[in-house]
Amino acid sequence: MAKGLAAYWMAPENLRVMIEEGDGRWGPPYRGMYASDFWQRPVFTHWRQMLERGRQFASPGTAHPAVGEVTGTYVMGRMIQRVLVEHWEAEKAVEEAHKKVVAMYARYPEG
Repeated sequence: MAKGLAAYWMAPENLRVMIEEGDGRWGPPYRGMYASDFWQRPVFTHWRQMLERGRQFASPGTAHPAVGEVTGTYVMGRMIQRVLVEHWEAEKAVEEAHKKVVAMYARYPEG
């Protein structure tokens, strides 16, 4: 029964309805699904590009384990919270975040 349910939801015609009715909460895993009128709305311009690139964040380099650690520990979000909620000076928050990111990258070998 579980396999049948999974197969049902993964069928493109069913998955498209779930994604679009959820107002784009998830991106479509199939390329052809981007062609619908739903995904052509201006609000999804950058979202479509991100999904088509296969990367969450724009990056000129290659994927690196430290990128996962930086995003997984919410360094950037914490930096923004320091400024907006805790009323830190932006420079101080950036300095703290930068130190954390440098330390994270230092834990991984090059390449």
